[in-house]
Amino acid sequence: MFDDDLEEMILKRNIPGKYHRWDKDGDEQGHREDLLNDDDHSDGEDHDHETEFNIDDPLDRQMNSVTTEKLLTDESIPDEIKFSILDERNRKHNTGVKGVLADRKAHKALEKALYEAKQKERNDILLRIAQEMKAVTAIPSFGTMREVSNEDLVEELETVDKRVFVVVHLYEPGITSCVRMNRIIDELCRASSMIHTKFLRIACSRNGLEIDRVAFPMLSVYRAGTLEQTFAGDADFGGEFFKKEDVEWLLESHFR
Repeated sequence: MFDDDLEEMILKRNIPGKYHRWDKDGDEQGHREDLLNDDDHSDGEDHDHETEFNIDDPLDRQMNSVTTEKLLTDESIPDEIKFSILDERNRKHNTGVKGVLADRKAHKALEKALYEAKQKERNDILLRIAQEMKAVTAIPSFGTMREVSNEDLVEELETVDKRVFVVVHLYEPGITSCVRMNRIIDELCRASSMIHTKFLRIACSRNGLEIDRVAFPMLSVYRAGTLEQTFAGDADFGGEFFKKEDVEWLLESHFR
């Protein structure tokens, strides 16, 4: 025991590097580990400082979900908007925070484009309705049936609005079917569905017109000065006891 201690004492005194080197080496190793730990900590701090995009943030996830492919395949998006979106993505890169921000900008552009498209469609519909209403109100209204001569008929047809249907009843006083037709037309010309139709009547015998009795009653339909259709005889109106509804249906079918 004494000999071992003495040998140890001698070694330490005469060979100074044997033990002190090991301690020094251990200290240097510990120092290097401390430096490495400090470097790791420093790198972590720098990494946290440079982070700009948080994938856990709901807004970032929402922006990231707007993909270029979805935008560019939507047929409702105008071509100029698609080109703008594609250009923005190519300019800002396709991945990372810049790509997400580019997607968000593209999404905003899409929302604006869709809103403007809907507004334009709405305005177009309102404009068309207004034009149709204006066109309808511009068509002359009548509401009565007028008696005219054969000579006056030409002027009546030439001076009326070209959009107006002109119905001429060729009749003969005293014939039952003609009397019934005159009464029906007196009612029809005041109906809202016929208010823009011009009704005229001509007494054949008074104007030198000879028509076979079997052809009565007779209605001739004109438009823009041209004869479009003639209905003659009871059969065309549904039989000997034709009614207002029969005549109205026949005329409206032609007007459509």
